[in-house]
Amino acid sequence: MICTLLAVTFSMPSCTGWIDVQLKGADENRNARESLQSVFTEYVPTDFSDSLSYSVGVVFSSEMYATMQERGIGPEQEYSFVKGLRDASIIDDSPETSAYANGVRLGADIAAYVEYEEEFNGLEMSRIDRASFRKALLEMAGGGLDSDAVVQAKHSIGSSSDASALSYAAGVLLFKEYSGYGYGIVQENIGDFVRGVGDAFSLSADKQASAYVSGVGAALDAETMLEKYKEPILAVPGAQLRRRAYIEAVAASASGMNGKKEVDAAQNYFDWAIYRMPAEKFLADNRNRHGVKELPSGLQYKVLELGKGDIAGEDDTVKCIYKCTMTDGYILDTTKGKSDDLKLSEQLPGFKEALMTLPAGTKCMLYLPWQLAYGTDGQGVVPPYTVLVYDLEILGKE
Repeated sequence: MICTLLAVTFSMPSCTGWIDVQLKGADENRNARESLQSVFTEYVPTDFSDSLSYSVGVVFSSEMYATMQERGIGPEQEYSFVKGLRDASIIDDSPETSAYANGVRLGADIAAYVEYEEEFNGLEMSRIDRASFRKALLEMAGGGLDSDAVVQAKHSIGSSSDASALSYAAGVLLFKEYSGYGYGIVQENIGDFVRGVGDAFSLSADKQASAYVSGVGAALDAETMLEKYKEPILAVPGAQLRRRAYIEAVAASASGMNGKKEVDAAQNYFDWAIYRMPAEKFLADNRNRHGVKELPSGLQYKVLELGKGDIAGEDDTVKCIYKCTMTDGYILDTTKGKSDDLKLSEQLPGFKEALMTLPAGTKCMLYLPWQLAYGTDGQGVVPPYTVLVYDLEILGKE
């Protein structure tokens, strides 16, 4: 259970609630920036998988991650927030823990809304009765309220003047809104989920505890986003996903410790590991395959049927049938078996070179290295360092 996680930072008797909160890092909060620095000097990537996972964290957080300031975490709470982020990297993967942690995330997000937004559906957040609001959250989280309750809540917001009724209605409606954002609600472990929601909201009035909870929630958000990177990382030979390295990077970025220099370095490392290394390996293996030839430029090709027609010049227009894919077979462009007129002056460097090298009537396979295609930046759906593969038939000049 998540007790293992929270015991690192909080004194608590059981997972039924975070009780008697005593944050061990309280003294360090007097010198928050120095404390943060000490947090990160404890961790240094040690191998390829660590470095790759860390770089993914930096890249992700630079693009999508809300900083602590944007989450309303002040300098006095930075240590607590970062501690929550880091501790979240050791959460186990049991269904109960996952449900509880997702409840924490939802409860923390709703608590943040109550804390930092001025109003909801015309109701001033300063008028919220926390007990009534929390009751609504727990009943909604437990599945005890149906669609009629939502309708009634909307009516209450517009007509009631009673603070408790308004607060209960706001809890119903805010839970309904937030639960649609994907918090992993699973009925089999709904009890753990409900406890997580309640505990996170109950602690939100304590600034240090709230910052820690926000850190845990932010880490869970980050791990959800990590799913988009999982496939390309695991496709790299020998690479593993290291959750702690990833979370450490997210925590560093969240606290403003990764500037442009660090982000650029992480992006370069990420691109090298995820895109350039596989591309280089493909080209190295491919040049040794039977029938494949390589030109000084790096363009590789394999003639399937050599034509006897003219060779195009730089200013010519050539009629071709082709299909262009990435090395995994993803189709980028195709004439669908029909011919197309191509101006050489408008083609990618590698494709243009091939049309100026091979005679009309040729059927061949082309392998364009990234230097002769979309380069180190890629374009659209084409990632950086992409090798393009063409199945080409040159029909002749126009």
